[in-house]
Amino acid sequence: SHETRYFFGPTAIPIKRKGGYYQNVLVSTNFFNYGITDHISVGGGFELISTLLGYPIWFFTPKIGYDITPKLHAGGGVIMAGFAGQASASLGYGVFTYGTSETNVTFGAGLGYIDGTFSQAPAIMISGTHRLTSALAILSENYIIPSANTSYFGVQGLRIMSPKNAFDVGLFVSPALF
Repeated sequence: SHETRYFFGPTAIPIKRKGGYYQNVLVSTNFFNYGITDHISVGGGFELISTLLGYPIWFFTPKIGYDITPKLHAGGGVIMAGFAGQASASLGYGVFTYGTSETNVTFGAGLGYIDGTFSQAPAIMISGTHRLTSALAILSENYIIPSANTSYFGVQGLRIMSPKNAFDVGLFVSPALF
């Protein structure tokens, strides 16, 4: 299931039926994703420290994906996050991926929804991966947030792989840091 996501964001390549994965981010954030059918998957997770403190942060990530051709994939879904008993936020998105699990590029857009209000413009995602060896790939995940002060941020790095596991190492990049 390494081909179904970048560091955080999705590709349009679907998780196949009965396939799935567990993802851990910075030790405390845990995600699980599972293919219900060859085109529909569901996922979710929680942040451990907030859960131990009694105010869990939760995530819910259903996704639909289709292989239009062997190298063209279309998908969409929702990324939801919230605080138990508190506010939540959602991002509905659509993505197109061109390529294979070895080398691909994804273009996507998502519209946020917070406190009954939609974002004024969609966030744009441009991401890609290229396998260098059987155990190493480069990853690039980039976002453009259009607004009065358009912003950019991304994560650039490597994925170290074995047949059943992957370990991602990346550097967060934003012009605001420089």
